[in-house]
Amino acid sequence: MSGGSITINGNITTETGRAILTLGGMTGGDIRLNGELSCPSGNDIDLVEITGTGTNYYLDGSITNTNGGTCVGITKKGGNLVIGNLKILCDGDSIDATTPQDINVIHSLAANTALDANITNIVTGSNVIIDANVI
Repeated sequence: MSGGSITINGNITTETGRAILTLGGMTGGDIRLNGELSCPSGNDIDLVEITGTGTNYYLDGSITNTNGGTCVGITKKGGNLVIGNLKILCDGDSIDATTPQDINVIHSLAANTALDANITNIVTGSNVIIDANVI
């Protein structure tokens, strides 16, 4: 898909595998995910993979991916990640990246684990809260 807009208002729960991957081939446009994305039993992979060229991903809600292993919240491999209000609970990096990546936090990002060292630039709006002490 080239351009356009996809909005998902609601929760996505998966037993195994990623909650969001199939939208990664989009070139340009906006993808908005508003709700709870979770894998109750945990994946030893990321729950959300952000890819795409020139695609804007807007996340609001929560991401939960825990099983006591190496479960990652988000893997960022491109695209523009814009976080409104997001809570991430996972075992591995809250946001993982294999190459330097930017993220944009508009209001709040709360996570129980660290961002990967390749998240090199966090653009923030005014009155932003980034909390690394989520239980």
